[in-house]
Amino acid sequence: MKHLKPDREMYLMDAQPDTRPALTVAPGEVVVVEVSEALVGVRDPSRLPTPFTDEAVGHPLGKITGPIFVEGAEPGDSLRVELLAIEVGEEGVTVILKNYGLLPKDFPGPTLRVSPIRDGMIHFGELRIPLRPSLGTLSTMPKVLDHFGYAGPHGGDLDQNELRAGTVCHLPVFVRGGLLFLADPHAVIGDGIVCGTGLECGATVTLRVTVERPAFLDRPVIETADTLQVVGTAPTLEDAARDAARAAIRYLTRATHLSAEEAYMLCSLVGDFKIGTSPRPIMAVRLVLPKAILAQA
Repeated sequence: MKHLKPDREMYLMDAQPDTRPALTVAPGEVVVVEVSEALVGVRDPSRLPTPFTDEAVGHPLGKITGPIFVEGAEPGDSLRVELLAIEVGEEGVTVILKNYGLLPKDFPGPTLRVSPIRDGMIHFGELRIPLRPSLGTLSTMPKVLDHFGYAGPHGGDLDQNELRAGTVCHLPVFVRGGLLFLADPHAVIGDGIVCGTGLECGATVTLRVTVERPAFLDRPVIETADTLQVVGTAPTLEDAARDAARAAIRYLTRATHLSAEEAYMLCSLVGDFKIGTSPRPIMAVRLVLPKAILAQA
């Protein structure tokens, strides 16, 4: 079993398609990946920039681990990433950043709160919140990249709370080897991320990667035991929802005997939209479809 540590000073804005792989794996190989907290080493919130602004350029925010080169992966394929386990550390941090989150005028920040993690519970003052670890960033490498803070067909900083142990994420391959990156673990996070951050923490992720040919879909798809969740991205929530719906219809017409019109109607009958990201230049949502219904088609 191979082990990958975040031993590079590489952040969400740093990686590019020509970044040298940190690890090469064969399809089906199990890998243990250590992923740093997005705010690692920072406990003074005044030091934190507002994300997606000029002041964030070059700031060491969102350390990433990777890339992982998957043997045999070529453009037009997809990576099937099985998240086998996500183990987190002993504490996490939640931050209200300046000019960020859903209510920046109501809560201008900056404010930072550390929450201990013990016995499977998050200690948020007197409250006890069950641990529910997930990955904020899971991504292949697109041919052209601004930075992984933008979600897109490659994945990126998706912040979808279903990227948990026991799920599978199908990610399209755009460059040889796929170049898989991980970042931004959360001990718990709500869909929509109201204040802009979850319980940010470090994590050790165990995963298995295989190659799918042809690609499962042309964008991320999160697969749980009971659902397929198609991720859409765009500058607005409405357009991201449209993007997810169009992609789900493409999948349904390919994988079932449904016509495009029938697939569109089915999405309206049984599909549920979930907002992943907090307000940012590129929004990400997922359209959740129940496998039990899809299996009948």
